[in-house]
Amino acid sequence: MALDGFIHKPRRYNILIGLSMLAVVCLPVYSYRISHDVFALIFFLGNAFIVSYYSELLTLTKKLLFICIIISTLTLFSLDYIDLFITESVGMLSMSYFMFIRYSILELRRKVTI
Repeated sequence: MALDGFIHKPRRYNILIGLSMLAVVCLPVYSYRISHDVFALIFFLGNAFIVSYYSELLTLTKKLLFICIIISTLTLFSLDYIDLFITESVGMLSMSYFMFIRYSILELRRKVTI
């Protein structure tokens, strides 16, 4: 993720998202709870922003679906209905889906010749 931000200048935001993802992985939740949660929140909200607002690759319907999923997940987490692992998994799912779509479209463009 961070490497994508270094390589592609218009996507510099991926540096912050990638470094926050690395921090989440490197800071165990039980030893560094506050730091882990802060970086997880940066990662989650960064992905939410990219997928729902910044992306030109997703349709409005998919953007609205992701916004609903993200708001629901954050609400359920803040009300203590789901734990941090599930919340982070939803963040990873949204980022993974978006990156899959992005690179699938780029690969398709490379194969199509006019």
